[in-house]
Amino acid sequence: MKYIILIISIFLIPLTSQAANSEALKFIDLMAYSQKPESGMMYQTDSIIPIGWSRSGYFAYIKEAPVEGRGGVIYTYVIFDSINDKIVWSTEHDIIDGAEDSFEKSYKQFKPTFLKALQKFKIEQGEGTKFEKFPYKSLEGSSYTIELKTQKRLSKNPQDFFLGDIKSLKVNVLKDRTIKKKVYSKENLGAFSYWSAGYFKSPFEERILIVVGEEKYGFEGTEGKFIFIGCDLKRGF
Repeated sequence: MKYIILIISIFLIPLTSQAANSEALKFIDLMAYSQKPESGMMYQTDSIIPIGWSRSGYFAYIKEAPVEGRGGVIYTYVIFDSINDKIVWSTEHDIIDGAEDSFEKSYKQFKPTFLKALQKFKIEQGEGTKFEKFPYKSLEGSSYTIELKTQKRLSKNPQDFFLGDIKSLKVNVLKDRTIKKKVYSKENLGAFSYWSAGYFKSPFEERILIVVGEEKYGFEGTEGKFIFIGCDLKRGF
């Protein structure tokens, strides 16, 4: 019986050890490879802690979103399905009276629940957590980048542009600048601008998680949000 327990413990170490302490978790700047939008109105952006990937395309992260006007911060613990582009698990912690140790307090409270989710979705922590700049170059020598296509609203009513003048977004992945694959399309948006922020690469397969910046209406100007889009680099080209 003790040998069975020992084997189980060995397999659980990669899933729990690296996220055991909040001091080992660092938020990264998703604007590291981007310039601020030309509007000059963007005063803050969300940031994340990338946790790791599963071998079946799940990506785990923790998001930090400051709340202007009211004050405080919202932490969201997320498991994202990069195959179907949807959140499959999340929990949120809204801290109204934010302080320097807000994340430490939040993580201490939510760590047990989050670690159970990481185990459930078989997240291997610390794998594929480096945020990279496009283009991505595969081991086969192909180069991948993305193009964003937006459509603006056509209206003479100023109120129609209050939440932004962009109404639709399409994202294509380009292989060697010639072969195109559409990976994202959405209508009825309200945003001021979009940009290519970077990507995370799965260490287990030729799959990337594309990060697209989005300038949204905020309390005192605009805020930087981010869209996550999965892409299988072996299919669809």
